Amino acid sequence: METSTPPAAPKSRAPKIANDRLTRWIGCGIAFALAFFVLLLTMPRYLNVYDESFMLTGALRINSGELPYRDFYAIYGPAEYYALAGLFKLFGPSVLAERLFDFTVEALIVAAAFAIVYRYSNRWMATFSALIAFLWLVGFQGDLGSATMPVGLLNLVTAAVLLPLLIRRVSTGRVILAGILTGLAFLFRFDAGIGLLLVEICVIAFSFGMRSAEVRSSKTDFAKPLLCYLSGFALVVVPAAICFLRQSSFYPVLLDVVILQGKYYRHYRNLPFPYFEWMKPYKMGVYLPILALCGCLYSLWLAIVRSRAGSSDQQESSHLRAAEAFLISFGLLAAAMYLKGIVRVSVFHMMLSILPSTLIAALLFYRRKELSSPFRIFITLLFLSFGAISLASAARGEFNVYRTSKSLLSYLNGGFQATRSSDELSLKPFALDDWCRQRNPVTRGYCFVSDPERLEAISFIASHTRPDQRILVGVRNHQRVFANDNLIYFASERLPATKWSEYDAGMQSNHEVQADMIQDLSKTVPPYVILDAEFEDVQEPNDSSKNTGVTILDDYIRSKYTYLRSFGYLEVWRRKS
Repeated sequence: METSTPPAAPKSRAPKIANDRLTRWIGCGIAFALAFFVLLLTMPRYLNVYDESFMLTGALRINSGELPYRDFYAIYGPAEYYALAGLFKLFGPSVLAERLFDFTVEALIVAAAFAIVYRYSNRWMATFSALIAFLWLVGFQGDLGSATMPVGLLNLVTAAVLLPLLIRRVSTGRVILAGILTGLAFLFRFDAGIGLLLVEICVIAFSFGMRSAEVRSSKTDFAKPLLCYLSGFALVVVPAAICFLRQSSFYPVLLDVVILQGKYYRHYRNLPFPYFEWMKPYKMGVYLPILALCGCLYSLWLAIVRSRAGSSDQQESSHLRAAEAFLISFGLLAAAMYLKGIVRVSVFHMMLSILPSTLIAALLFYRRKELSSPFRIFITLLFLSFGAISLASAARGEFNVYRTSKSLLSYLNGGFQATRSSDELSLKPFALDDWCRQRNPVTRGYCFVSDPERLEAISFIASHTRPDQRILVGVRNHQRVFANDNLIYFASERLPATKWSEYDAGMQSNHEVQADMIQDLSKTVPPYVILDAEFEDVQEPNDSSKNTGVTILDDYIRSKYTYLRSFGYLEVWRRKS
């Protein structure tokens, strides 16, 4: 009698899944470590006297007992200020602490790009995506200290966390986590946080509509994830709001973030879309999200057609649904963040849209064989464009680092001489030695530098004032304001004499704000005023190039102070006795 051989049991997929997870985590670790150390070694020694420095000064003000919005003007959320203030409490005020925080966040962005793309493609595509994300970040070396970087990281992670909801039911904890991450993004940047909140609410709505009738049992399948998500958001935002309202009213936030920005930002900061320049191809990066979104929409349309045709098997259908969910989640994110940056159009201001668009281009390129020949060519060119333009952006960023200052890597190799251009002053070695022997937040742990004139002005203020005395760093002509120096405040560890230490175009040149500044100056009575002329030649195609004719602040300074001396483009005025 013949005995039938029982069919072999199917091989378990558990080892493969475990190996994939292990590979993904190892890849993330390698991507993080490489990105962090390369960014550190190529770190510019020159400091951004505006964007980076007003964050540093804001953290200094918080540690002195001041409150954002109530005590000093701020347009971003409080999280970046408080993160830096916490680091300064632990390690002392220093630029190095801020830079290490920045590089940690940027390296995590690279690692997140690798992990997300690897989950939906393979390790080679994940590696290329992480490399392109890294090149973008290298191009932004001149914009360190910005609250935009943490938001870029939180955007990617939040979208990845909630993405599986488009395919299946997920745990309550995952949805709450997505809400918590959105709340953190909101506290770093209010505008981007609101955009992310709306995107993830749309994802939850799409998840309900995409499920089959058997899976979608009732309307609670929409209400429960939504409530969990909003609960996670509230867990972060509500305690922060309560802490603030216990010390201040809500009006200062409304004034700084909504009223003043609505009145001035669009007119004084808007930039047109760039045209192509052979010597500046990196500018074309602002158009890449539009092309990626076009590819995203076409691919989603093809997925809908195929699902209606029902021609794919179960496994292929599962892969298509995963790709569809990926494109919906990151496509909505890229579109929302593009709208956020559409006023001041530049590659950096579009970064929050460029990063998810990079992941979209990677997934489309990975699945290009499923597409028709013309669209396959389009996707290939799109992915190559992301690589080429990000490389051009990185090359421009590194050129600027080399042009304005040697990096840490160059310093370790010995020697340093910063030359801005052939016809401008250089920071001579002996001047650098004198500066680096001083002990202040800019030289603590590692010696950062700026223009020789500014270093001399900082040394002068530090030696001619007491730590409890405040100063004002303004501009020579307050009828027209583009930006101002905030580094002198931080490096000299002297608090600003007025709420308006951060100058915004159109803001400090209007009568209302100048009158408020005069009231502050009358109370704090700073012994010295520094007037900066370095931004006088900056011209943009917006209202920041126009004079308002308001001179009351300039008149007040000249009536109460007398000119003492100049350090290049910086004038020092002393209070009259």
